[in-house]
Amino acid sequence: MEGRGQILIVSTLIIMAMLLATSLLLSGTVMLRLKLPESKFRSTILEITYSSRSALAIALADVSKRLSYKAETHLYQNYTDLDDYPEAEAGGYEILDKWLLDTLERYPALGVALNISEPKFTCKWGGLDGRGYSKAETSISIDITSEGFRGFRQQIEIELNATVGRLIETDGEETAFELLMMRERGNPVGPLERPLINIYFEIYDRTNDHRYMNKTSVASVRYIGDGRHLVTYSTHLGNITGNLDELRAEVSAIPEENFTGSKEELLNLIDDVKSTYLDGKRLDAWSKLLSEVRPRLDHSSPLCIVTPETETGGLLRLIDLILSQLRPWIRVVARDNRGITVSAYGELKELEGDILGPYIKRATADPSLITPGGEATISCMADDLWNGNSTITSVELFITNTTSPPSQPLYGSGIEMNPVDGALDESMEWVEAPIYPGQLSPGVNYLWIHAQDSEGNWGEFEVLEVRLIEDSTLRIESLELVGHYDYWWFWRYNWVTATVTITDIYGNPIEGVTVHGYWSGDVSGEEERITDEYGRCTFNSPIIWGWTPHTYTFTVDNV
Repeated sequence: MEGRGQILIVSTLIIMAMLLATSLLLSGTVMLRLKLPESKFRSTILEITYSSRSALAIALADVSKRLSYKAETHLYQNYTDLDDYPEAEAGGYEILDKWLLDTLERYPALGVALNISEPKFTCKWGGLDGRGYSKAETSISIDITSEGFRGFRQQIEIELNATVGRLIETDGEETAFELLMMRERGNPVGPLERPLINIYFEIYDRTNDHRYMNKTSVASVRYIGDGRHLVTYSTHLGNITGNLDELRAEVSAIPEENFTGSKEELLNLIDDVKSTYLDGKRLDAWSKLLSEVRPRLDHSSPLCIVTPETETGGLLRLIDLILSQLRPWIRVVARDNRGITVSAYGELKELEGDILGPYIKRATADPSLITPGGEATISCMADDLWNGNSTITSVELFITNTTSPPSQPLYGSGIEMNPVDGALDESMEWVEAPIYPGQLSPGVNYLWIHAQDSEGNWGEFEVLEVRLIEDSTLRIESLELVGHYDYWWFWRYNWVTATVTITDIYGNPIEGVTVHGYWSGDVSGEEERITDEYGRCTFNSPIIWGWTPHTYTFTVDNV
């Protein structure tokens, strides 16, 4: 009996030791990173896809930077198109080749077969319409032989657009204008900081028929939303009235005997140009200076009224400067936060009458995910208040599968949107329209919305993205639990974050999905979140104070 008692005591001690070891193990692991099982190939494909977009953006940044450096050395008179300098693409190819090799080396055990098509780089900066863009396109294909997964294909596009907008005000020395910056899929870019924008002011030397760029100082950049920036620059070349005064003084200093015509008439014309400008008739002042003043000092003109021996080269250069200030042509060189460079060239024009169409603001799709049998309501505001204050007469939308807006011949043939108040009779109108699954293609669809005012002006497009889910099936791609702790004085507090990733049946991340879940174990509570562009949303557990181990469980019960 004594031996049995000893055995019983030893057994009890062993069991207690095992329980203690188990308790210590749990206390050491309960706060460590936990991850529910997931299909490895899905997360691998998502990682490669996200990585490819970043790599393509870096490649385009390198290509556009090289082109910009080359163009800058020629004052942007040349090399405003990649066709002029194809060597700039070399760095972009090298970056993507390195990315491809690094990616393959990252997944040696999975048997990843990754191919990328030859990228197409495009930089169009030489147009005269104030628009320019830099763009890169490629496609990737992924096979994972170890998982028996084949056939994943995706088109990748990266783009940056710049549009020189309307002239706000100018005195020749300081000029304020609107700059619109957009990226792929019609998404706005901003705010951009002042060092990311350079402005070149063009002076047209009519004597030598040569245009040259003068780099300005960017005084301020203010972001006003929707990709629009108010930019102010200084030429450091004097203002228009001061330069006209200088021109008058220089002409007055020419001896009377050097004139073959009326000196007084020429001085009166210069005064007339100044008064016309001060009356707010900028283009009329430009026309008078060009057609009436300059020829009288130009020896090559039959209207010249000074002797051939009279030196007027400096006067003509001053006149050309004033003409350039009265009708400013500029080149914008801008870089976004990804390092991509874009340039645009055009004339700054103020509103002269109602020549601009309405803006589209606050466009929404509710919901942005549509399933068979469902529908979405598209809503927006058409606003012409600041673009002529004319009545809105039409708002329409187009549905496409491309990131390019409809062409002008299609204007007026889109899906009509209806005024919320029952009538289109104001310069600001809320409108809406229903969209049904039968109008959409499976996957991503782009809705292009624009409006027309009573003067016949169509405004710029605003774009929305909606997705059609083929069979209403959303997948919980992954659920990650990560433990955290911190201290307040000597007290320790603990919590856990749960990150949920939602995809469609093809593994594509879905933005805008409402995810509901609840906590259990040693904590409780329920929460609801909406997924971001990567299909992810994060939940935080309630805080528990103390050093003892705890159990955290998070359950997704509705998507």
